[in-house]
Amino acid sequence: MGANSSWMELTNLKSIDEVIGKTDQELFGIEEARILRENDMKVMQTGKTLTSEEKVLLPNGETRTYIAAKMPLRNSEDKIIGVVGNSLDITRMKQIEKELHESKIKAEVASQAKSDFLATMSHELRTPLNGILGMIQIILHTLDSSTELHENLTTIENTGKNLLALVNDILDFSKLEADKIELTKEPFSLSKLLYEIDFSLQNLVAGRPIELITRSERNVPNITIADKRRIRQIIINLASNAIKFTLNGTVEIVISSKPLSSKETNIEITIEDTGIGIPHNLIDKIFDRFTQVESNYNRRFEGTGLGLAITKKLVEKMNGIISVKSKLNEGSCFKVSLPLEISTRSDDHIQDLSSTNTQRIMYFNARILVVEDNPLNQKVVHSMLSTTGCTVDIAETGEKAMELFKLNEYNLIFMDLSLPDMDGLKVTRKILEFRNIKRIAPIIALTAHVFEEDRKNCFKAGMNDVLTKPILRDELYHCLNTWLNESTMLNSADA
Repeated sequence: MGANSSWMELTNLKSIDEVIGKTDQELFGIEEARILRENDMKVMQTGKTLTSEEKVLLPNGETRTYIAAKMPLRNSEDKIIGVVGNSLDITRMKQIEKELHESKIKAEVASQAKSDFLATMSHELRTPLNGILGMIQIILHTLDSSTELHENLTTIENTGKNLLALVNDILDFSKLEADKIELTKEPFSLSKLLYEIDFSLQNLVAGRPIELITRSERNVPNITIADKRRIRQIIINLASNAIKFTLNGTVEIVISSKPLSSKETNIEITIEDTGIGIPHNLIDKIFDRFTQVESNYNRRFEGTGLGLAITKKLVEKMNGIISVKSKLNEGSCFKVSLPLEISTRSDDHIQDLSSTNTQRIMYFNARILVVEDNPLNQKVVHSMLSTTGCTVDIAETGEKAMELFKLNEYNLIFMDLSLPDMDGLKVTRKILEFRNIKRIAPIIALTAHVFEEDRKNCFKAGMNDVLTKPILRDELYHCLNTWLNESTMLNSADA
């Protein structure tokens, strides 16, 4: 019956005479005309407006896509005599949507390739680092600390730990950039966490004219619920940074709390130092990745420039705020505010990671199975465990592990994930099939795979804990003190 100039232009028709009196079949393709007629009939039969997506094959062979809104056309007697339609050409929008979808798929593939590369790089770097740091720790344990050789090996050990810190920073930042880090929730004591942090930072201030002060205010709840490991990382990053840039004076860590409700509190972590300070023009840049206060050609302090960038991203991921105030040559003050859930449980059963839990304790009655295929890693773990009096069996394959497990009673099992015949997850599941036949010792993953997905897979398979390579002596002692005590207690109960 008629059409406006825009419709004429889109359909490549030159005059209204080419439209009036024509049917859809005469103007468009057979299938398109059928769908158009069906939509028209729905409007005329129901008397209701219909919005739909329609594709039209034009006379020039081009297919276009429209969003069409059709409504009944009524005469003066309110009788439906036809259909009026308004169409919006969305052909280009559809093309863009398709291109975006294809780009998304490519980006996801690229992201997965990046994650796979990082996982491989992490594993390949950590495996030799485990051998280097492990053997150095074993040798240092046998040497007189006053000898020059002890001093030289300590320097090598510290260099290896710096390299490990660099690997960890790069991996953490990449995971945060890709939003691959997932936060966990567990009840823990902030006061005890601060005690642990104080203990671990003492070696950084030892022999230097710096006093490390840590304090937890009385208003801090006994137990909070959050990702303890990430909160520890935030405090360690900021405190280590403060110690590094403080030549003399003090570094103070204070934790306080402001209740938000009966179930939530706002924790404020303050790290203040008397260090070199930050120039005013760099304050806004210090949280940028790879940014350092001093230039690369004239700097006294080592570092990657990733620590503060990682810290800021972690704080924001936990819905917190981080700020800094500083005066050049007078010091800096970093403040982190985090909303945390308050737990109603007591702290009686909360694990205490103080120095007493990382001391070497002798376990002459303990028998441990180590499932590890790398000869150097076997030597490192065997030597470290032997210093605690444990009896250690080594299995280089999953099949050998099952053979030894069936023959002996173990108090603890360390399980590598990458084995030549079957992965450690499968071996763990096979061991757990015997849970109704014999007592199963705690199984600890021993792995260079450090991604959160790897940890989840370990726990999903039935493992009790995860120990990452390179294996540090204190972490191994803590693991033994935690799980061997428990397994010994189980043996006593069985007896």
